[in-house]
Amino acid sequence: LASLRRRDRDGVGDYIDVSLSDSVTSFLSTRAGHTFATGEPFPSVARSHVYFAPEGIFETADDYIQISTVTEKHWRELCEALDREYLLERPEFETADDRCQHVDELNETLEETLRERPTAEWVPKIKERGIPVSAVNDTKSVWEDEHTKAREMQFNVKTPEGDSFPTISYPVKHETWEWEGDDYIAPLGSDTESVLKSAGYDDEEIESLREEDVI
Repeated sequence: LASLRRRDRDGVGDYIDVSLSDSVTSFLSTRAGHTFATGEPFPSVARSHVYFAPEGIFETADDYIQISTVTEKHWRELCEALDREYLLERPEFETADDRCQHVDELNETLEETLRERPTAEWVPKIKERGIPVSAVNDTKSVWEDEHTKAREMQFNVKTPEGDSFPTISYPVKHETWEWEGDDYIAPLGSDTESVLKSAGYDDEEIESLREEDVI
């Protein structure tokens, strides 16, 4: 987009070089900053967060749930949502730093509670307290998620034969125009002849390739 803006302004084109590894490396963000400042690798915290706790994925009675408590208010509300207000009185869980220092004990305590009910019960109970929370979806359940449905992230592609296949929708929503998916899936080999003719092959050569099972 920056290059397009520069082209519109200055009339100068551009060549853009983007690699997958560069893109992923750019997401190191504060983790890289830790290394730049200390010379040490960012500590592995597995499912937890280095600055906030509790934070991460927890097991419920039937599945898993993601909980993020970024503020002290989140922590208080979570204890009340789980009916575990006594945790607020424990000195080892008093501040975010304290909870990070005792994160293994904290996670174990919370997971014992969370295993008592299924995810479908915990999510609304915790969410109504204003705490970031979500069920952990897989590639099947994500399409039943209300947010995914509302964002219309799945659409069906139709074939000339009348069949229909689900696929992932375009993830960008534009205010001034609406994206329309491709309603045609070309059958295998349907473009072979036209492509070969455009490359200079005549009918006789194409038929010879077909007889020799090349195409």
